This record gives sequence, structure tokens and C-alpha cells, in this order.
Amino acid sequence: LIALSRDGGATWTQQAKIYAGSFFGVLEPTPASVLVYGLGGHVFLSTDDARTWTASRLPQPLSMFGGTVLADGRVVLVGAQETVLVSADGGRSFTLTSQADRGSMDTVLALGGGRVLAAGMYGVHLERAAGKAAAATGAGS
Repeated sequence: LIALSRDGGATWTQQAKIYAGSFFGVLEPTPASVLVYGLGGHVFLSTDDARTWTASRLPQPLSMFGGTVLADGRVVLVGAQETVLVSADGGRSFTLTSQADRGSMDTVLALGGGRVLAAGMYGVHLERAAGKAAAATGAGS
């Protein structure tokens, strides 16, 4: 379900369904675009004020649970199997930069210098948006 308010939240209008499953988050990669992400690697981008949606290109269909936009405009999504995906084109396509065979990363925070802090089932990971964990703490690391 995607609902849109054009009056500061006083009223909401349900948008046409673009996919029958669950979405877990929404980002604004640029002032002119909106990205939604969720179950099974379903990621969609709108560049016309959420009127129409285009499926983003992902390297594999894994659920994405968290996302952030870096200061340089890159979009980072995290999800199942501790996957980290990065987009340098505003969310049109993503590159796999990190993945494990366990658990998930559920949330991600943009830090300075192109770094992200991701947290999930096996702890907290500090990573460069280009990949490779810089440090990890928590269970199983």
C-alpha cells in the first residue's frame, strides 16, 4: 500500500497498487524522486511525485529492510543475508557491495565520509558504502 498526502497529512489517497506484497520503507533520493523498498527485493522509483513507478534493477531479489541517502546522493539499502546495495543513479539500479550467508541488516544510518552504520540480527556494522566492513560488533561477529 502506498498512500499520498498533499495537504500535510490531513487527508490521504491510496495510490494504484504497484505490487501486492509488503513495503518496509521509503526514501527521497532527490527532491524530485521517491523510492520504496520491501519484501522479495521489490524496489520502485517514482520521479513524478508518486504518480507512476518503475521497478529498480537489483542484482538479486532479496528483501530490503532499511535504507538511507548519503550526502553525495548515493542510495544505500540493507536487508536479508546482511546484504548492502548501493545506487549511484538515484535508485534506478543497485550494485551489491556486501553480503553474508546469515541473518539480516534491518536499519542503516548515513555517516560522514561515505560510511554507513548498519544494525541487524548479528550486531552493528560500520561499512564504507563501496563495501567491506570496517568494523563489526555484536553477536556472531
